[in-house]
Amino acid sequence: MNDNPINSLWKDSAAREAVERYGARGVPEPLALRVYTSRLIGGDPALVLHGGGNTSVKGKAAHGSYGAGQDAGEPPTVLFVKGSGWDLATIEPEGFPAVRLEPIRALRNVTAMSDEAMGVALRGQLLDPSAPNPSVEALLHAFLPHRFVDHTHADAILALVDQPDPEAVCREVFGPRLAVLPFVFPGFPLAGIAMEAFERDPSVEGIVLINHGLFTFGETARESYHRMIHWVGVAQHALDGGAGGGAGGGADGVTSTGRWFRVALLVADSAVRIHVHPDYPIGGVRPVAVLQALHGHGLGGLPLVETA
Repeated sequence: MNDNPINSLWKDSAAREAVERYGARGVPEPLALRVYTSRLIGGDPALVLHGGGNTSVKGKAAHGSYGAGQDAGEPPTVLFVKGSGWDLATIEPEGFPAVRLEPIRALRNVTAMSDEAMGVALRGQLLDPSAPNPSVEALLHAFLPHRFVDHTHADAILALVDQPDPEAVCREVFGPRLAVLPFVFPGFPLAGIAMEAFERDPSVEGIVLINHGLFTFGETARESYHRMIHWVGVAQHALDGGAGGGAGGGADGVTSTGRWFRVALLVADSAVRIHVHPDYPIGGVRPVAVLQALHGHGLGGLPLVETA
């Protein structure tokens, strides 16, 4: 899409510099590139507000480098996934705890798992026991076969999925190249339905989650990042009244809520991640007054959420 409103910040020279700089510290090249594009995503307010979202890369944890731990023999294949408490805009290699990949991929065969059990399972496979907790969405990152996975709660995506009949709107805007899934709480349930969607059509470039956000993936850091900004740009273009990026073209009836949605996020609380869903916690803030004001501007789809 030539008129994508989201500009690519990728620069080959900057990517090479990141590989060299982090490589001097023993950081594997895939992880160095993972840090580089994570910072590109985290530094763009159109994609991620205040550290939200998560990213990952799969690769070998070479001995003597980050995540190598004390494993003997062949270096294990691991998932480097964003750890809790790290901001994508400023993340460093230490912010990606290394989790042994094959044992957590085996959890795909489990029928149900609580958040507590999932957390124990993930921490049990950390190469460095002192590393931060892996993201709550680590299993989804692990189950997907792609080397690089990016996840954001971009303004334009959230505004689009707040339309009446959001699944139909998303399918019209994005066409068949993105899977569209209903809201499911992050963790084991989301990982399961996301993988079912991918297995139904392995050609998809990403997954849109209603009332949540967007996952994109690829074999290189650049591919996954460019898919992210492409599809967020398609959503923004549709909200601005342009044609969608799917097979069907246009997006009739899409309301341009992006500007007001950004106001809601900023005013509600500038330091929390907000998933607009009536049953999802919103970090203890009380954005009811803000959302009531938005209703006054015709955004009737925004649920009124009040938390303690």
